[in-house]
Amino acid sequence: GFDATTGALQSIYLTHNIGLGPDGQLRRGKVADGMNPISKSIGASASFDLEDGWKIIENGRYSANSGGFIAPFPAEVGTASSIAASFGAGSTLSFANTGNAFNNPNGLLARIHMFDTQLNDFNNFMNDLRVTKKFDNVGITAGYFKSIQNISMSWLWNSYLQEVSDDNPHLINVKNATGNLLSENGLYAYGTPAWGNLARNYDTQYNVSAPYVNISVDASDKLSFEGGLRYDIGKVTGSFAGGTSSSFDVNNNGVISAPEQNVYAVNTANTTAVHYDYDYVSYSVGANLLLAAKQSLFARLSKGASAKADRILFSGLNYLDGNKINALDFLTQAELGYKLKFPKGYLYATAFHSKTDEQGGYEATSNSIIKNNYKSYGLELESSYNVMDNFNLRGALTYTKAEITSGDNEGNEPRR
Repeated sequence: GFDATTGALQSIYLTHNIGLGPDGQLRRGKVADGMNPISKSIGASASFDLEDGWKIIENGRYSANSGGFIAPFPAEVGTASSIAASFGAGSTLSFANTGNAFNNPNGLLARIHMFDTQLNDFNNFMNDLRVTKKFDNVGITAGYFKSIQNISMSWLWNSYLQEVSDDNPHLINVKNATGNLLSENGLYAYGTPAWGNLARNYDTQYNVSAPYVNISVDASDKLSFEGGLRYDIGKVTGSFAGGTSSSFDVNNNGVISAPEQNVYAVNTANTTAVHYDYDYVSYSVGANLLLAAKQSLFARLSKGASAKADRILFSGLNYLDGNKINALDFLTQAELGYKLKFPKGYLYATAFHSKTDEQGGYEATSNSIIKNNYKSYGLELESSYNVMDNFNLRGALTYTKAEITSGDNEGNEPRR
């Protein structure tokens, strides 16, 4: 009864998500808001030609980002009898809007986790300042990159029971063997006990400074080389907080219902401090060989990294010591390509081989740290064709084959 290509878990019977916000006060989220980011940016770009061929280029931007994300996630799909039994022997199910019994024991039900995220402050500032100079057949670029990224967000999760349907699914209530309601309008938990409860508050800042240099050499009319180094220095500060369970009259009717006996919410009175540094060096070397006037071969070898941010929080690490945090994933890649230009367009083909060393990231829904190595290879094609002066067609196609090369999942395809 559910077609994922046309249906949705969103329903007219589940329009709001109510619970406690990071300040301990009642908070109501509108499911219809869905993915709702708000971004306001201002930037500047400038370049100055100085004497003797020196040039300075400046690019900067500040973005104020906020908003939210709210959507129902299917945590489990099972038979009505099995899900009812998970609430205790003799538990029964009924439609929340009518009270009529859900009598089909083999009918499917979904355990829904409402992911309700409030983006408090995702502001960032990024700036790139570089100077360039060409000495005969040698070109030099030296620069300094700076970025500051705030990650401040709050997670509010609730759990519901819902029939499996792709057209406005109904919410399902559950009663125990003595007939007492264990849920209200389909909501059976303020939190996600099936996932260990995930109420969270993040308030961290990621500050990156990176000087770099790049040198290009025209060895001959047909052969050129290029190489670059970059040194990234990262500083992470802030804090994060998990949640605690308490009794709270969410609907303010003067009665503490079964789900209101354990309202799981962010506990900002108990925070974990974050203060650590990291650094790494990236490099890239390449060459280009001109075969004919409009044909060339190129090759490149590079190594870099990406630093983990909020995905390593809540994983029990020592966040005051950068030497004890595996904050980096390293990537080494080799590329070999061919470029062809013709009167009305071009065709580029690039073969690549990559190796990734994942140092370990926290997976929230399984409460585990995932650490794998990967390898991948593939081919990327890019083309453009000028049909006429004011009509141009462009296309790109990439084939990638990847697999995990370590651990229990060795030989499997990587997730995402």
